[in-house]
This record gives sequence, structure tokens and C-alpha cells, in this order.
Amino acid sequence: MRSICPYCGCGCLLEFVVERGKIKKVLPCKEDPISEGKPCIKGLTCHEPLSIRRIRKPMLRKGNKLVPTSWREAYRKIEEEFSKLRPKEIAFYGSGLTTNEANYLLQKFARRVIKTGNIDSSARLCHASTIKAFEMAFGLGAMSACIDDIKDADCILIIGSDPKSDYPVAFNKVLGAKQRGAKLIVVEDSFSFSSKHADLHLKIKSGRFLPLLNFLAKYVIENKLYDEEAPYSDGFYELQSLVSKYESGKVAKECDVKEKLLERAASLIGRSERLVIMYGMAMTQHVSGTKNVLGVTNLALLKGGRVVCMRGKVNIQGCGDVGCYPRGDGILELLFGDVIKAIYVMDSNIAQSFPELDKVHEKLRDMFVVYAGPFENSMLKFADVVLPATTILESSGTITNAERRVRAFKRVIKPICGKTHWEILKDLFEAFGYPLKHKGVWDTTREMLEKVEPFKHIEFEDLFRIEGAFADKEHKWEKFVPVEFTAVEEEKTRKYPFVLTTKRLPWHFVTGDMTLRSKTLKKFAGEPYCYMSPRDMRKLKLKDGDLVEIESEVGKIRIKVKGEREVDDGVVVIPFHFPKALVNKLIPFQLDPLSREPNLKVVDVKIKKFSS
Repeated sequence: MRSICPYCGCGCLLEFVVERGKIKKVLPCKEDPISEGKPCIKGLTCHEPLSIRRIRKPMLRKGNKLVPTSWREAYRKIEEEFSKLRPKEIAFYGSGLTTNEANYLLQKFARRVIKTGNIDSSARLCHASTIKAFEMAFGLGAMSACIDDIKDADCILIIGSDPKSDYPVAFNKVLGAKQRGAKLIVVEDSFSFSSKHADLHLKIKSGRFLPLLNFLAKYVIENKLYDEEAPYSDGFYELQSLVSKYESGKVAKECDVKEKLLERAASLIGRSERLVIMYGMAMTQHVSGTKNVLGVTNLALLKGGRVVCMRGKVNIQGCGDVGCYPRGDGILELLFGDVIKAIYVMDSNIAQSFPELDKVHEKLRDMFVVYAGPFENSMLKFADVVLPATTILESSGTITNAERRVRAFKRVIKPICGKTHWEILKDLFEAFGYPLKHKGVWDTTREMLEKVEPFKHIEFEDLFRIEGAFADKEHKWEKFVPVEFTAVEEEKTRKYPFVLTTKRLPWHFVTGDMTLRSKTLKKFAGEPYCYMSPRDMRKLKLKDGDLVEIESEVGKIRIKVKGEREVDDGVVVIPFHFPKALVNKLIPFQLDPLSREPNLKVVDVKIKKFSS
């Protein structure tokens, strides 16, 4: 049985061996044009957690406990509580882990039935800055490049991303390009598995991506190494003026990197004819996230290059495309601004993924929370109604991957328990007195192809081809948008002498709802650690495995520490997958003013050995 991998934005196809209604084994799909028969270990083990700690029945909160109930009673409770509130007091939160069809119905329910525009998704946390920057530079809310563009590159700049860890399938294409002679430059500010393969590795000070990008643009312009069409694009001369002051010496000092390394990177990029730039959340999850991405688009336009941003979840591009995107304030402004009094969360663990979690938890306790999802997680501590939903492997529908490739797939197995998100939402339309005419999920697909602008040229049958069909990828314009580097979120102080950043591990995915249940993946990383430089550990008289308390202005956590030579002095790195160490408790609520994406990457902290 062939179907979709449930994890990252590559959106690979896999072969599933099913016996007696259970997935026994997952195999590569040799015909898949994305993985080319070489999927990652997460995809090949995606069946392992499917039946572990699943939500089995609908539940209602009675006092401090969740108790089983019927579907009818669960829907009745939602209708009863929502009817007490004004539309602007209710919010909905879509998910990149579910189908386009489910997300489409969620936003339709919010707008048509509840009459609210408060509809957002987990895309807010990862690449809202990408969407905003691409709209400004290209008039397009998605990347126009394809993953396979990596293959043809003669120079690849990986900046603020670690594709060997996070997108191994895409990194396979990087290694293939290197074998054909491409030069690989890796720029990062924590530690990187990808850097071990780099021809040139630049380790910079936390968050200093934009001054480096502006220097690279300056070098290309001053040496007239830009594409012949570049001077005819809007903003070229404004960019030329702005970047002229980004001298190599000043930028090297700001980034804390050797000047000769900067100049070598500039030379490699300047001489390239087929530049590909790859970046990730280390660039976007800042208050300057949109500016950082505009630094990338400016450099790409100068060189006539391609930008490959590998989105986080398998359908994170799709959930925004089909309408899970607000016309006004984003979900974090609504939550922290005390605007909303009820929220419907679809397959997203916002009790782990939002910033300033102590405050988020407090707010969730004070509102009516509906959680629809497959696995038990932190959301069950706050939900008033719980709806057991299926995973994507128990669902049929479509996803849109990072390169805007839309793929249809059919369920691999029957639901282990619960209903698909599509079925739950269809039931809710009925419960609220707005019955849908759609008899099945493919009726919703056909409506999307008629109504969703980027999908309108797609033929239904093409979705089922092994290569799928691409949604709109055409630039509406190409503009340079000059952006000045000002500052990063935090500067170390005597009280908080360390800079904390967060990171993804190769063996886990987002909030760990699936990967932490995988017997294979847990062998590689079964518990959370805070990674520090060995020198800082010696100064604090710490050894591997010691329990430390890490505190910021907004919260504190306890976590074991481990030395890592790739981590700079004064920096600590914590993966964000583990509910046992909620790193986002330490991160204050700060938004990029352009994209309204939160800072999840730079915060000042202090550390001490914990003694009980």
C-alpha cells in the first residue's frame, strides 16, 4: 500500500506492508520523485507509535477530570459553549499534520458557521515570516523553487538550517550536488550536523544572519557579479545604497567570525552561476524573521538563484493555502491580548509549542478549549472537550508539501480509534445546523480545486499521479526589499549571562507526539538534554548528566546537561521535542511586527546546578 509520510515538509511517498489491518513494515518507494527511494529513519519507523497512548473516546471535563462521553454529547457541549460567546471571542487553530480537506473545512466552519476570522494554524510558529517575505518580494505565498533544484546547483548556501538533521531527503540531494562539483557553505549559530559536509563553515553569533546576507549582497553588487536582469528589478539601487556600508570588517566583528571566511563565502557565491539558498527556522523564528528572509530573497534575486525553504510539517504549506490564515490578528495576539474565550485546536500541541508557556497555560485554564487529535499530550491538561481523531495514515485526502506539490493519498489502515478530522468537522456542521452536501472527502477536494486560488488550475485526476500536481508557483513580481540590521532579541547581561536557542534533533519531530513513542527513535534520544560548551560546564563545575535549573525573565525549567564541543561558550541549546523539559517556558512573548511570528530562538538565561 502506497501513501504519504506523516512527518516533514518533503512529503515523501512510502510503501506500507499491511497484514490483518496493521502496518507491519514501512519500505522506501523507489518511484517517489522526492525521496528517490531513500527516505529517512523517521519515515521508515512511522508505524511504530500508531497505537501507543491514543485518545480512544470523546471526553468532557467534569471538575478536574476528563470523563468519557458520547460523540453527540461532545458536539452538544461545543455548540452550547460557543453559542454563549461572540464570534470574535472564538478562535480556531489548524494543523500541518492533517489533510488539506480537514483544514479547508475547519476554516469554512469558522467563517461560515461561527462567523469569525480568528482562524490560524501552526504555520504561525515556523514560517509565517517566509510567507510574508515571499509575498513582499515575489507576490507569492510559497516558494517557487523545487527541491530538485538543489541537484543542479554549483553553489549551495545553507543558512540557519540543518537539513541533514531535519530534512535528510533534501540533504541527500545536497550531497549529490557536491559529488557533481557544487560547493557547500553552511552558516549557523548553534551547532549543525550538516556542517560536517561543508566546504566552508561559518559559525556566527546568535541571530546575526542579516548583516552577513547584506555583506554578501554588497560583494555581489560591487564586483558586478549579479544577474544581468537584476538592475531592472524594483529596489535594486536602494539595495545597492543600503548594503554599501556593510564592510567586511564590521560584519565580521558583529557576527564574531573571521573576516577571511566571510570574504571566501562571498567569493564562492559571487562566482556561482546556479546558486541555491536553503534556510530554516533559525532564520524565521525571530522578531526580525521577515527581514532575515528578505536578506535571502535579495541575494537570490541578485544571483538569479533559487530559494529552497523546507517547511516543517507535511501539510504546513497546504493548511495556509486552503484558508487557515487570519485576515486580522494572529493566534498569539488573540491569546495574549485576552481577546478570545474559546479555542478549537486541531492536532497541534499548543500547550508545548507556544512561547511563554506559563502564561499560555494560565490562559488556557481560563477559557473553553476543544482539542481534536490522535494522541494523549499536554493539551489534555487544559481541554474541556476532547475529540479522538485519526492520524494522517488512517485518513484519505491531499497534502501540499514545502514545494507546493499537491498529492492525493488513501488511508493505509482503518482508524484504530476515533474519526478522521474531516468526519468530525462534517459532524460539527450538522450539529450547528449547517449540514454539508459533501458525501465524502473527495467532494471537499473538488470544491477546493474550484475555490482555492492556488489550486484552480489543477485537474482532480492529476492529484493521484505519483508526482502529484503543483499549485501556483509563479512570481507575480520580483522586487528587492532592502532591510537594515538593527539588533537581535536579547543581549547577555550579568544577571542572565547565557543565550539560549532551540533546536530539532534528527530522531524527533516537533512536539514529539509520534517520535517519542517510537521504540526505534527513542533509542537515539529518549530524554531531553541541555547542550553546553565543555568550557562553560567546567566553569559551573558541571558534568554530563547533572541536573541544572535554567531561568529566564519569564520562567524556569530543570533539565540534564551534556557537553557539546560544537556549542559556543555562552550559548545553551535545548531541543523542543520533550514535554518533560518545556523549553518554551523560558521564551518571552515577542513577535515579528511584519509576520507576527514569535521569537523562539534567542533568549537570555542563567544556569545553576540544581540541588533538591
